Amino acid sequence: GIISLKPDKTGLIFKTDIVSITKLASYRPRKFGYMARKIDNLSIGEKIRLYDAVVENIKTENPALYFIMQVFNNDLSRTELFHMGNPHQPLCVRILDFKDEAHRLSVIVGRFRAKRPKLYEIMLEEGKRILDNMKK
Repeated sequence: GIISLKPDKTGLIFKTDIVSITKLASYRPRKFGYMARKIDNLSIGEKIRLYDAVVENIKTENPALYFIMQVFNNDLSRTELFHMGNPHQPLCVRILDFKDEAHRLSVIVGRFRAKRPKLYEIMLEEGKRILDNMKK
């Protein structure tokens, strides 16, 4: 694998469940897109908290939309999936080419959730903390 995800704890008195990410192998930077950018810079064997890998030092009314637009602008806008790079003008025929891949990804997430439910729940909680901490 390229990374390892493990449940962990943080805090001196009040322990909080977190997810630690360890980089296991090198890869071409930006291969996994915008959301992996902080992991790109890690050395092999180095760890980062999921929270720290994702959170940004900004405040916004809608952090979820902020991340969607960051992924669009950094990963998708230069693809041929949208007319003139406009997120409001998807080329549905091209997007349908990814239907099978999207289904496979959905199956992978479902299996992960079934096989490692505690880790999955911690990841969801960390995601909520990230969005809450970035909200204006």
